[in-house]
Amino acid sequence: MKLKNTIATILEESQDEYFCQFCTKRKVATLPICSCSGNWFKLADFDFDTQFSIAQQIFNSQKGTTNKESD
Repeated sequence: MKLKNTIATILEESQDEYFCQFCTKRKVATLPICSCSGNWFKLADFDFDTQFSIAQQIFNSQKGTTNKESD
């Protein structure tokens, strides 16, 4: 249940962040387009399955960072 609540929180907090339309990488700095020539879209503009996938990637990256810091 903790995973579900965490991903829901990420989804809620990240709705206005920008991601590439093709590779779904998070926008970095002021790049006009992603290196894969994708435009940036707000997370809210993606369908739910894509939003969930992005949130899961964010969760996994945070979990990996947390584990590395505790080593």
